[in-house]
Amino acid sequence: MLLKFGEVPVMVASSREAAKEILKTHDALLATRPQTTTFKILSKRGLGIALAPYGDHWRQLRKICNMALLSANHVRSFRAIREEEVARLVESIMSASASAAPLVNLSKMIAGYVADAALRAIMGNRLKARARDAFIDQLAEGVRLAAGFSLADLYPSSRLARLLSRSSRKMEIHREAMLELMDIVVGEHMQRDGGLQIPLTMDTVKGVIIDLFAGSNDTSATTLEWAMAELMRNPTVMSKLQDEVRGAFAATMKVSEGGLDELSYLHMVIKETLRLHLPAPLLLPRESQEQCQILGYDANVELALANLAFYFDWSLPEGLSCSELDMTETAGVTVRKKTDLWVRATPSSLLPR
Repeated sequence: MLLKFGEVPVMVASSREAAKEILKTHDALLATRPQTTTFKILSKRGLGIALAPYGDHWRQLRKICNMALLSANHVRSFRAIREEEVARLVESIMSASASAAPLVNLSKMIAGYVADAALRAIMGNRLKARARDAFIDQLAEGVRLAAGFSLADLYPSSRLARLLSRSSRKMEIHREAMLELMDIVVGEHMQRDGGLQIPLTMDTVKGVIIDLFAGSNDTSATTLEWAMAELMRNPTVMSKLQDEVRGAFAATMKVSEGGLDELSYLHMVIKETLRLHLPAPLLLPRESQEQCQILGYDANVELALANLAFYFDWSLPEGLSCSELDMTETAGVTVRKKTDLWVRATPSSLLPR
């Protein structure tokens, strides 16, 4: 489907055949990102990896990320980090459930867990809670701005459109705030270029870390939050999931990542969650470099969801029925739950006292 957004022609690949043409057949021709005003400001002219134009800079960053973080061996090596962070999540929910106000803001706790796991995998250490929460808030603001309306993006040739667009200034303020936060994260880790073909500047390192963190944090936290919201709306499904998880780990009384492959119902719950609430319904736009013809599971989520089902019995706040739970979505690059998920967590009676 060919659309026209202001001056910009936009092709939407809404079928499997069209997507295959774009992502596979013509992948090299369509690999670059459009250098819109929004993308240029947020990425500081493509210094990161997600919004960088296709070329030597992008290829080098991709190679570094694959070698240092994204290979199968490296992902497996982060298992201990994931299990430690899930244990901290369970402990924090246990403490909250024993307090005078036992309602738990599960949305906030899930966001903190995913952020800590991602930062430890990327940087080797977690941030203090205040800095981490500020980082998450700034990331959410960046996603909101990237998905927002910008007159300058629709009319790139118009100087008047650039002057009238207020979003550009907001994005510049956000970018500087994000880079200041990144000084805390990367300051002690910065090293020399080490003979790279294209030396990495501090701004490039910051941009890559922001992109990696955004890619791992937002989608995982969104999926986990929606999964728990749907389980709260469907007590029968929650009960079946708890029976499966508790039956599988009753002997050890501890959920480990090694046993997740056998939990078929857990996998079905996650797949159904992704069907109902796709975290990123639209991929970031690509730009054609030449004329061409077009027709056109996440370990963090599985492990956390299994632990939440194993250790706790869950209920909604008093007076709120399953059918009344707010499931409103927010529009953006990722489709998040509009309101935080508040629940009552009770340690399972199966746990030793």
